[in-house]
Amino acid sequence: MFKGSIMAAALSLCALPLAAAGAPIVYECEYTAHTSYGWIPEKAAYVVDEAAGTAMAYDAYIHHVNKAPLPVTFSVVKEQKYLMKWTLTGLPVQGNRTATATYTVRLDAARSRATISARVHGGDGSHRGTGACKRVK
Repeated sequence: MFKGSIMAAALSLCALPLAAAGAPIVYECEYTAHTSYGWIPEKAAYVVDEAAGTAMAYDAYIHHVNKAPLPVTFSVVKEQKYLMKWTLTGLPVQGNRTATATYTVRLDAARSRATISARVHGGDGSHRGTGACKRVK
C-alpha cells in the first residue's frame, strides 16, 4: 500500500522534533506474514531514538486509523535490540464492525531483522510475521 520512500519521508518528518534529544534512526521493514488472516503489514517503518527512549511506527494499519506515524511504547532489550508496542482501535473487519489489536515488534537492528505480532482483542490467537529491515537514516 505504501512505497518505502513515502514511509521513510513521513517518519523523517516526525523525527525532526526528536533530533534535539538524540540521533533518531529510521528503519524500514518488509514482513512475511505467517498467517493468512491479515493483521500483519507488508511494510512498516520505525523511528528509534535510543538516547531519548522514544520510537514511532508507521504502516498501512496505523495510516488507516491514525493517518500519521504513531508514538509507541519503547524499550531497549539489549544493545541494538528494541521492543515496541502499541494498540490500534477502529480497524475495519466485516461489514461495519471494527476491531482493536495490540501490536508488538521486536527489532534486532544488529541483524537487520524484526518480528511482529498482532493480538486481536476478542479474537482467537495471535498473528505473527518476520521480516528484513534496513536502516534508511
